[in-house]
Amino acid sequence: MLGIKKKSIFLVACLSLFVIFQSEAQEIIDGFMKKPGEGTLAVSYSYERYDEFKFGTMKLDAPPPVGGSVTTQSLGVFADYGFSDRINVVLNMPYIRVQGSGNEEERDQNMGGFQDVSAYVKWRPFELKMESGYLTVLGVVGFSTPLSAYEADDLLSIGNGATTGLIKGLVQYKWNTGLF
Repeated sequence: MLGIKKKSIFLVACLSLFVIFQSEAQEIIDGFMKKPGEGTLAVSYSYERYDEFKFGTMKLDAPPPVGGSVTTQSLGVFADYGFSDRINVVLNMPYIRVQGSGNEEERDQNMGGFQDVSAYVKWRPFELKMESGYLTVLGVVGFSTPLSAYEADDLLSIGNGATTGLIKGLVQYKWNTGLF
């Protein structure tokens, strides 16, 4: 019979196989849980400007009627709160402003508004403390829906205008060194 250490290593190795099939960059839902009554409120800002588009392998100038350049600014509000040792809620709400510097007589070159509100509940049904760290298993359920009546089928659109739902599982191993 395998000892607890060998069982834990075997479990981590098996769960690590999921990484082979799908890997993603850090996203809004992570494997860390807030303690009860603790939370995070963060405000972020981003700015981007471009005057070329890629269409396949071809580089093109910004198409009419935008022409010139496209500038996108976003201001995001993110909140994460721990209701219990096992339940956290995550909210995200960005405000986006897009401006084109092309011919303003042909078209309104400014779009802005709240994009989509996203709300998620993280549930931690299982956590195993091991000698070298922690194995955490999470379940996540949530949704995202537009907050304003923005135009979704436009070159300068601030979002895709869709209401979406999410159900996912997440497995994270965090070593005592801090790597996860």
